[in-house]
Amino acid sequence: MPRPDVWTAERIRALGVITDLATAARILRIGRTRAYQMARTGTFPIAVATGARKYAVRVIDLLRYLHLEHPLDHPAGPSVHGTPPTGKELSP
Repeated sequence: MPRPDVWTAERIRALGVITDLATAARILRIGRTRAYQMARTGTFPIAVATGARKYAVRVIDLLRYLHLEHPLDHPAGPSVHGTPPTGKELSP
């Protein structure tokens, strides 16, 4: 069993699609109070969604920020030329 303070790529992926700001802050080793200040001022290092007095962070963005993303994490899969898909591949 991994230590509770060690965040592996697998453990982060297991969070699901989104996680709360406090969890993202723990992963990034940012204090809770500081993380909320950063979210309010738009300086948190990852995009933060807000709604109903809650902050949320997409897990895929967290993985990308930490350079832990796997090519199969992209909905369109890896590209032929080795560059990440832009999302336009899914447009009709």
